[in-house]
Amino acid sequence: MPLFTPDVKRLNANRDVMELTKALSYKGDPKVRADAVRALVEIGDFRALNPLHEALKEEEVPYVRYLYAEALIKLISTTGINKLDGQERDRVLSLVQTAKSTIESLVKNRGAAHDSQLTSAKKPPTK
Repeated sequence: MPLFTPDVKRLNANRDVMELTKALSYKGDPKVRADAVRALVEIGDFRALNPLHEALKEEEVPYVRYLYAEALIKLISTTGINKLDGQERDRVLSLVQTAKSTIESLVKNRGAAHDSQLTSAKKPPTK
């Protein structure tokens, strides 16, 4: 367990993108990671793309995974993909596809779990 909890509010106020990206790997509390990703989107710095992509691959909490994927899409759309050269543009488009696939998978899995709960709730008790 880490010795300290990142102060995401302070890091956001200081626009400290590098420290906020480190907070994405904080294992103590998913809320810290969620707050860090929100702060990175608010700042809107393109340097957060790679750390967000790496964090997305490692994250186990579905809600936080969703935030990472959503953040990737938001950052790419606000920072302007048209400014990139061909190879970098292809890499970023691949990140977008990964993010969209993650969101679709999370929504589908959540829907399947919800449907499963509804189905089991409708079944009459067995005797």
